[in-house]
Amino acid sequence: MRVSEYNRESHRRVKLKGIRCESCGYITATFREICPECGSDRLREVELKTKGKIVSYTVVRYPPLEFKGQEPYIIAMVELEDGCKVVGQLVDCKIEDVRDGAPVEVVFKKVKEENGILHYGYKFILL
Repeated sequence: MRVSEYNRESHRRVKLKGIRCESCGYITATFREICPECGSDRLREVELKTKGKIVSYTVVRYPPLEFKGQEPYIIAMVELEDGCKVVGQLVDCKIEDVRDGAPVEVVFKKVKEENGILHYGYKFILL
C-alpha cells in the first residue's frame, strides 16, 4: 500500500479519543493526569462521539503561514453528543450555511502537506 492510500484510509483506523473521569463522569479531549472538575486521578481513555452541534464559530481570513492559501476557512467549537467540547476546522460547506446549533460530524481529512508528507487529522462537516 502506498503512503497516500494509507493516509486516505486512516479514518478507518484513527478514532477521536479523549478521557473520562471515573469519579465524576467529566469528559475532555485533552489528555490529563488529574480531572479538572473533581481532582480525581481515576481517568480512562475513551472513544469520543463523532456527532455534535456547533456551539460557536469564526471565519479565519488571515491565517498563520502554514495555512496560507486556504483562507477563508471556518474554525468551530463543537459540543459532541457525549458533552465533550472540541475545536476544529469546518469543511466542505459555504460560510453562509454555518450557524450556531447546526449538526456536524467528525471526519478525517488532510490537514496540511509538509515536505511532501501529508498530515491527516479530524475536521467537521455539516450534516
